[in-house]
Amino acid sequence: MSKKKIRVDRWSQLIDDPLLTSEECCKYLVISRRTLKRYTAKKFFSFIRQSSGAFRFRKSEIDAFLERRTVKAA
Repeated sequence: MSKKKIRVDRWSQLIDDPLLTSEECCKYLVISRRTLKRYTAKKFFSFIRQSSGAFRFRKSEIDAFLERRTVKAA
């Protein structure tokens, strides 16, 4: 029974936290693909590498990265 609950939690996490393709991530961050490659090489945020070699990025990770990089006004 707990296995089903874990699967449901995984699916709900994917629904609540979508995975972005490299192109979607670039558009969201307003950066080039080259900059995204540098960010992934420097591990600014975590990513998922699929067996095909494609990268996927959790939107929550990208949002957390932006939050860390935001300079607060005084």
